[in-house]
Amino acid sequence: MGLCARCDQVIDEENDSDIVEWNNREYHEKCFKCFDCQISLKNEMAYTNNTNQEFFCSTCNKKRNKNTKITKRCFRCRKNFLPDTHYTEFNGKYYHELCFTCSSCNKSMVNKKIYPNNNQLLCEMCYEMTLDKCALCGKIINNGHIIIFQDKKYHDTCMRCAKCKGDIGGKICFSKNKDGSFICRYCDENEKSR
Repeated sequence: MGLCARCDQVIDEENDSDIVEWNNREYHEKCFKCFDCQISLKNEMAYTNNTNQEFFCSTCNKKRNKNTKITKRCFRCRKNFLPDTHYTEFNGKYYHELCFTCSSCNKSMVNKKIYPNNNQLLCEMCYEMTLDKCALCGKIINNGHIIIFQDKKYHDTCMRCAKCKGDIGGKICFSKNKDGSFICRYCDENEKSR
């Protein structure tokens, strides 16, 4: 049991389910309000003055026009932002600049293109590694139809007959040469008949 940093009343952690922790202090949810307009700051950005004794909502903070401190926690490391900390916002989440890195390679993504993928943030290079690549040309398959043959994926435009250059992606009968190229049934039969 501790005391609420605003009202100095006991916080009973078993019975008080709505406890807010901010700047290493605990508050009753009802006490964690903007000092000016009194709106709840439980799920809002909280800004503080230089003494860290008062906190304000975004609107009231702008009106006060003082040096501010962002006090939401970093989404990655879960630590509070210190005064004058540089931070990055992405999709409503805030990160220390050092924490804003690719989920796969850990390279910084500050001022770079970001690719959300299955609850991860990926840089362009790591994102491209998750995409399907054509077994013939090796390029990413990002549009058009994907053709799967013998557990390998191909662009529909790469599935062409090596002889007549005709589309064989949608055809049932074709064969694969030893060099990895494809040949349609018509060209295969003509070649065998010679």
